[in-house]
Amino acid sequence: MMLISLEAAKADLQMDHDEDDEDIESKIEQASAAVLNYLGVAHDNYADSTGVIPADGNGEPDVPFEVRAATILLLRVLYKGEAAATTDWEHGYLPRPVMNLLYPLRTPPIG
Repeated sequence: MMLISLEAAKADLQMDHDEDDEDIESKIEQASAAVLNYLGVAHDNYADSTGVIPADGNGEPDVPFEVRAATILLLRVLYKGEAAATTDWEHGYLPRPVMNLLYPLRTPPIG
């Protein structure tokens, strides 16, 4: 499940070729899974009955802005290894900028 499109990811990464599409798609899926896990929601929370996330008017997955932005930030870390985000990445947590975007939407686990 991808919370951002390949096109949006490539635009953010300023990528104008298709050579890394497979790697970028893989990292979008990784970032998406990590974001959904942090939010504490089921992976199909944003999906319709067919398991697909509906698209908005721009063709992007119809998810809250914060979810999209956090996924892009995490994609940058996974794809580029952006140092600014990795300095605040503690074991068991996402980078702080990602968590800051997602925290208001989070459903904490009951335990």
